Amino acid sequence: MSAQNTNLKILVVDDNQDFLLFIEEALSSEGYGVVTTDGGDSALKLIKQSLPDLIITDIVMENGEGTALIMDIRKISDLPILAISGGNFGFGVDYLDMALNFGANAILSKPFYKGELINKIDELLKTSK
Repeated sequence: MSAQNTNLKILVVDDNQDFLLFIEEALSSEGYGVVTTDGGDSALKLIKQSLPDLIITDIVMENGEGTALIMDIRKISDLPILAISGGNFGFGVDYLDMALNFGANAILSKPFYKGELINKIDELLKTSK
């Protein structure tokens, strides 16, 4: 656990509860403060209440698409966004490439290891300072 992470808050948005728990445990073990929600609509409300240091969002969700969330965030903030997705292709479209086009700073394809996640987060937080 890193003491430098204890003041950093990460918002994680995913409609898969098992995956939310995996990410929450991985980030908490590294000292990050973690807030979770299951969709883009509720995430936007949380962001407006208290801006996190970084957002991790799934792309394909039932309660508000991740790409719409990314576009809405970009209207109000340039905070770092990590887009994640397990269903990377639909109708001939790569969702993660689309997320980058809509303003995500980095992407990660599910499934991934804790170390991959932490490395991406560390990179994003270093470049956003």
